[in-house]
Amino acid sequence: MKKWLLNITLLLLVFFSACSEKNDDKKFIAKVGNKKLTEEDFKQLVDFSNSSNRHKSEVIRRWIEEELLFQESQEDGITENERYKFLSELNSQKLAGALLLQEYFESHEPVISESDLRSFYDENKNNFELNDDMYIYNLAGFSDENSAIRFRKKLVSNEIIWSDTPPADTALYDYMAHKQTSMHDIYPVQILRSLTKLQPGEISIVIKTEPETYNIVQLLEKIDKGSIPGYEYIKEKVKLRYRALKEKQIYNKFYKELYTKYNVEINKDYE
Repeated sequence: MKKWLLNITLLLLVFFSACSEKNDDKKFIAKVGNKKLTEEDFKQLVDFSNSSNRHKSEVIRRWIEEELLFQESQEDGITENERYKFLSELNSQKLAGALLLQEYFESHEPVISESDLRSFYDENKNNFELNDDMYIYNLAGFSDENSAIRFRKKLVSNEIIWSDTPPADTALYDYMAHKQTSMHDIYPVQILRSLTKLQPGEISIVIKTEPETYNIVQLLEKIDKGSIPGYEYIKEKVKLRYRALKEKQIYNKFYKELYTKYNVEINKDYE
């Protein structure tokens, strides 16, 4: 279902690049000729809570480039020809449909319970067979070697345990507990090499991966390729697949209702 959400974003970019002139009293972020990208428009294009500054800058750059092309096309008379008018109407229909789908799915959000997920996992276990070795491990990364050494000593002596709460250390830059990763997604390679040599529960030596970068890993479990991980290890993957299934069912049901409502017919010569 993410594909149609992406289409909505792209259509919105087209929509705002061709929207009507903004009032001069609105604060703008970018301007091409007399056309402005206002803060209000920008908030429609970008999720401020989840977007980096780099992503926001990219959206602004793309808006400017699209506006440059649009204004040049107006000057060349492109917007007056029949092909443009046909495609504009077609894109308008697609935008309306995309927004309708978005509203429909927001109002028909599937309710997913823990029992639903477990049942789905039990009934489809073979579909979760691993294509690669999976490692479950803890990791801590420090920018100072002494800090890494002290942390490891405390772990080995059982003075502390590897909990979900990171230790208070200004040199700590990375910390993960019970991380689950496919073998080929583990990097840097020094960390993977260390994990392949450890036994479950064993803690590595301090691993220097880059200048002023010191890591410690603890192997919790290795699950071999071809095995089926326990539900607790792949719960998020199970949830994603189950949600995709439920959304597809909602999608098909909605279209079935529309087909009936609008009495769709297809010429037999084109079936």
